[in-house]
Amino acid sequence: MSEFSVIDLDRDGTPEVVLIVSVTEYVNSYEVLHYQDGTVYGYGFSERGFSDLKIDGTFQSSGGAGDWGFCSLTFSKDSYTIDTFTYCDSHTKADGSEAYFVNHQSVTADEFFAEADLWEAKPGITWYNYTGDNIDAMFYGS
Repeated sequence: MSEFSVIDLDRDGTPEVVLIVSVTEYVNSYEVLHYQDGTVYGYGFSERGFSDLKIDGTFQSSGGAGDWGFCSLTFSKDSYTIDTFTYCDSHTKADGSEAYFVNHQSVTADEFFAEADLWEAKPGITWYNYTGDNIDAMFYGS
């Protein structure tokens, strides 16, 4: 599997290139190429840490059954920050039960899952096969 997409993940007007990195027919990881100040920086993400990328630049991340959520990226000079803004967390409560958050605010499970349904309904990005024609079309407009 060799696919890529072009999307402005951090909404700064300059798109990033997202590559699927695979050694089998399944996604193994992602590489995000970010251009800043004349330099291209590459950042790797695991499949579970950067899945279901949406056209608004948000994505899903999972650390396990009780620890998952929806995130966005921001970039600095030579690094990035992940903002997990809506999430389920099994480490917040002393009894180990799951806590739920929407836009960083504590909510009920029902409110969280209603928001998760809205996020899931967002359109995903388009992936392109890594071919000369697709690269020319995405980067050179031909």
